[in-house]
Amino acid sequence: NAHLVMEGGETPNGTPAGGGVPVAVAMPETLAGLEPAADVPGAREVRFLPLSAKSEAGLGELARSCLDWLDEHAGEISSGNGADPLLADLAWTAGVGRSHFDVRRGVVFRSAETLREGLAGPEGVRATEAAPQAPR
Repeated sequence: NAHLVMEGGETPNGTPAGGGVPVAVAMPETLAGLEPAADVPGAREVRFLPLSAKSEAGLGELARSCLDWLDEHAGEISSGNGADPLLADLAWTAGVGRSHFDVRRGVVFRSAETLREGLAGPEGVRATEAAPQAPR
């Protein structure tokens, strides 16, 4: 086992680490003359934020926590659309980095504003019960 302690979480140009930062890649000689396909997808502009908790009250608390996070990071969200590295990291971490409980809701969003609307919505946070699943 090895451990690495890093200082800071930003790249040299100031963008958050792990964000959608382009990286130069050298092609092997056998592929050097090939052009990339024209239909290569670009950055995702639509994201999905999964929310889950053990109760409806917990789901509401999680949604409010996400709204607070949006308020705290409003000045750091550069593009405001779903391709923004902070919004992409939020959606990815919620989907992969957290356990999923039985009370669930998801928000499809295109920008920080549509995410805010989905979390706060006129009817508030609603939950749906998911079928019990074996732990992963």
